[in-house]
Amino acid sequence: MAVDVHMHPHRRSVKETHGGYGDYDLESEMLTDGTFKDGLIEGFLADAEMLDHAIVLAVAAPKYWIRASNELVSAFAKACGEKVIGFASVDPNSPTAAPELERAVKELGLRGLKLSPIYQDFEPDSPDVYPLYEKIQELGIPVIWHQGTSLMARFGPLEDANPVRLDIVLRDFPEIKMVFSHMAVPWATEAVLMMQKHPQLYMDISATVMSRPWFVYNALVTAMESGCLHKVLFASDYPWYTPAETREALYALAEFPKGTNLPKLPMEELEAIVNRDSVSVLGI
Repeated sequence: MAVDVHMHPHRRSVKETHGGYGDYDLESEMLTDGTFKDGLIEGFLADAEMLDHAIVLAVAAPKYWIRASNELVSAFAKACGEKVIGFASVDPNSPTAAPELERAVKELGLRGLKLSPIYQDFEPDSPDVYPLYEKIQELGIPVIWHQGTSLMARFGPLEDANPVRLDIVLRDFPEIKMVFSHMAVPWATEAVLMMQKHPQLYMDISATVMSRPWFVYNALVTAMESGCLHKVLFASDYPWYTPAETREALYALAEFPKGTNLPKLPMEELEAIVNRDSVSVLGI
């Protein structure tokens, strides 16, 4: 079972041709009849060939270019078939966040939520957000957090992106399963120790294993030494990287310690990350 828990419904050309999200209008890919322009679905499924399931994420971040509506993600997931699982996103600053999430889950068929303080400009431990967490818990869905830095969010609140800000939320909502994306870069040690502390918390390797392999090696060693390597989930951050590229970059970490006294990452442990049934882990 191979599951990628962090993909976006964009064309690969976002990286290869556009060089970023800025001049790419994702919403223009969906036609008025709910279908998509030629090649979008086919290209995604080709790049996701190695996977049994792919989680595709929406982002309600109107200040930035990476937004994708819940309607688009729902239509995208349906067009891809059973392989793809859509996650919603809502703006925690909006008074309609909780009802919009309920609509996205119950009417659009989305099965989880993506949140990001640095993109959405909110304090994750604020009491103002608690009604949204209560709705998440009521719906029984997991949350994937971009809880870390981002080069695209220069003016985003880095102080709100520290994973430690979620410790009180994890304590107050122990039934909500959560995932820290990108290993909460640059706070991997804090994230691993929080993952060790909280049974419902996981982390994924999206983007970081391709762009920061030494960072990921150290984070995985810390997770191994902390007895929670089994809580690390496979993820690519497509379209920036494909699942196959991510798998090969992960396996390459087994070579890092050769000729040194550095701790070894057993290949079977790295293979276990790729083959982890994250759908069952997250209860979706």
